[in-house]
Amino acid sequence: MRRLTLALGLLAAPVQSTRVDLIEINHYVSHGGQLDQVIFWSLDESGECHVRAWRLRSKVVVSHRRGRMVITGAERGRIFLITSDSWGETWTLYDPEVADRRVVPVEQREGL
Repeated sequence: MRRLTLALGLLAAPVQSTRVDLIEINHYVSHGGQLDQVIFWSLDESGECHVRAWRLRSKVVVSHRRGRMVITGAERGRIFLITSDSWGETWTLYDPEVADRRVVPVEQREGL
C-alpha cells in the first residue's frame, strides 16, 4: 500500500537520484527497544567510510534492482531514489549513525 500511495500521491514530484558507497539496514537494540534505520555511507578521500544521512526504515521502501539496493522515499515534496552496489544488514547495541557524529558532525555531512 505504501508503494501505491507513493506512486499515486507524488507523480508530479521531482525525483532526486543519488548513489552512495554503502547502504546499511541497521537494527539498533537498546533497553528502550529497537530502532530500525537505513544509513547511507560514503568513502572520504582517505578511504574512511562516513555517514551521509539516515532515514527511519519505516519511512522508505527497500528493494533490489539489477544487483543493487535501492531505497525510495518521499519528503518535502520530492521523491528520492538512493542506490548502492554494496549493502548490509546489521544488529547492534549502539547506534552507528550517532557514533559517526563524533568523527564527522551532522553539519559537515555531505547529505543526499
